[in-house]
Amino acid sequence: MANSIDQNRKLQKTYMPVNAAAVRAADEARKVGRRRLASEQNEFKKLKLGGEKS
Repeated sequence: MANSIDQNRKLQKTYMPVNAAAVRAADEARKVGRRRLASEQNEFKKLKLGGEKS
């Protein structure tokens, strides 16, 4: 990509956030989602590793 973001309005709109509050809210939502996914993965790992032999 030969364009510089400071010279291209379309790139600025795409990659440079306008609403700081919305960006913070999205970042926090991503953190919460990552924590939930990680806890679910840990639960599945415990189930697979903790199985009893019959």
